[in-house]
Amino acid sequence: TLSIAIEPRRSFIMSAIANRIFQSMHSYYHPMFRQGSVVPLWHMFAFVSVTMYTTAYLARDYNNIQHKHVVEKQAMAEYYEKHGGAPDHH
Repeated sequence: TLSIAIEPRRSFIMSAIANRIFQSMHSYYHPMFRQGSVVPLWHMFAFVSVTMYTTAYLARDYNNIQHKHVVEKQAMAEYYEKHGGAPDHH
């Protein structure tokens, strides 16, 4: 029963936050759109680029990089075992 009481409050808070963000963006960008400024376009380009890069990294590259790190760590452990040396020493 507690989750039933909390859920409407959480959705209200999220809705209020989203509403505030929308109002802030509207207040900031609306005059620029009216004046024909290129700034909103550049901001959209930057947002889309960052979003696409992050999504591609998380979906495709992150697992490959983590796997590569594991293989390198195993190879270095084998090297130190065979040739000596301290794996904790740099």
